[in-house]
Amino acid sequence: MLVKIKLLDGSDAVIQSELVTRFRESYPQTVPTSVVIDFPPRRYTSSETLETLFARFDPHLDLARLTTPAGTPVIVNADLVSSVTPATVHHPNARAVVAFLEGGDQQVRETVAEAAAALGAAD
Repeated sequence: MLVKIKLLDGSDAVIQSELVTRFRESYPQTVPTSVVIDFPPRRYTSSETLETLFARFDPHLDLARLTTPAGTPVIVNADLVSSVTPATVHHPNARAVVAFLEGGDQQVRETVAEAAAALGAAD
């Protein structure tokens, strides 16, 4: 499903929602808040809120809500996750690392079991 997003410069981009690996608020946080959308091999930054973007995505996607080490929400496409492993040499607040099929990862505050459960329950 194609989704239109508003970029920081006010222009629009159209992306295929099922290929987005994750979206989260920018870190460090911006004022107003912006949202980073990972769409390998690209990354977009939107001026829209996380909830606005989430509502626009295909309801049939397996999207899981997790928490970044900074305590902000991150929405992960469960269909594009390759593994969930313990966070060993990462951010001190990270307890697990979610790796993506296309490369890259997302550190999360949830344990491996909690993250796996959220990803499995996303459908």
